Amino acid sequence: MRKIEATLYGVDATLYICNLGEGQTAHQHAYPHGHWVIRGRTVVIIGDQAPRTVTHDDGNIELPANIDHSIQAIDDLTCFINAMVAIVPTASNPVTATVSLTQTIPQDGGVLLMDGTVVR
Repeated sequence: MRKIEATLYGVDATLYICNLGEGQTAHQHAYPHGHWVIRGRTVVIIGDQAPRTVTHDDGNIELPANIDHSIQAIDDLTCFINAMVAIVPTASNPVTATVSLTQTIPQDGGVLLMDGTVVR
C-alpha cells in the first residue's frame, strides 16, 4: 500500500493506492471523514453494519465519528481518498465537521482539483 498525505486549509486528505486485501484495519476518529473511491472497489465496514462495496459511482461515503470502520481494496491498484477536517467537538465548542466531495468523477476516473478541474 502506498499513501500520499496533504493538508490544505485545514482539510487533511490522504490518497491510498492499494492492491487486493490492502487498506485500513478497524479504527475510529473523533471526527467524521469522507471516503471517495477513484479507481477500483473497496469494502467498507462501519461498526456492526454489513460490509459495503464502494466504487467511484457511489461518490463520497461519510464515515461517522467515534465508530470503528475498516476499508479494504477488492481490486489491485485501487485508489481512494479519505478526507477530513480535524476538529474535535468539545462541550465548549460543539462543532460537527464533515467533508463532502460532491462532484463526481467521470467514468474513466481521475483526481478532482480544488478549482473543479479533473486530472486523469
